[in-house]
Order: sequence, then structure tokens, then C-alpha cells
Amino acid sequence: MLSDRRIPESEEFAVAVHDRGTTTVVEVSGELDIATSPILEERIAAAILDEPETVVIDLSSVGFMDSTAVSLLVRVAARAQAHGVRLLVIQPHGPAAQVLDVCRLGEHLPIID
Repeated sequence: MLSDRRIPESEEFAVAVHDRGTTTVVEVSGELDIATSPILEERIAAAILDEPETVVIDLSSVGFMDSTAVSLLVRVAARAQAHGVRLLVIQPHGPAAQVLDVCRLGEHLPIID
């Protein structure tokens, strides 16, 4: 099982993983793009492999995301479903939220405010 840990990737991107009983929270901050998406995908994949009831991806501190991040969310949603893990995404703000809206990702993933 993952323990609480913060993994600083750079000054512009960080991931923190917290186990909260049957829920694992993956907190993301900074920019989510082609350089950082693989790092986040690795962390989320590890969380899913632990098979908690729920994995929450908290994007509320993400200020920018590109299409690579959208693709990542689709992939990890499929992985979570294959493992019987419920996946929730906490909505980012500003331009990052607009990316999710334009892609209509909320029609395929549970995105909460």
C-alpha cells in the first residue's frame, strides 16, 4: 500500500499521494503536459494496482494541461475500471478546466468541483 508521500518533480510540477482508508488521493500541482504526464500516469497506475475502493485525482492546483493530460485521464480511467477501482477527478480551475470542458471529458469521467 502507498503511504503518504510527496514527490516533488520540479518547481512547476509535483505529485503527492495520500492513503485515506479505502481511498487514495493523488494531488497534482503545476503544469500537466507532455513532460509531466508520464510521471503522473506512473503514480496513478501504482495507486490503482493497490486496488483501493476509490482513487481521487485532485487537479484543483493544476493551472495548465494539454492534450497529453486528457489522454492520460482516459487511459487511467480504463485501467481503474479494469481493476474494479472507482475513479474521481477533482476539477482544475482556469485554462485547465476549459481543456476538460472542450474535450467533454465529463461525459466519460466523474469530474467533481
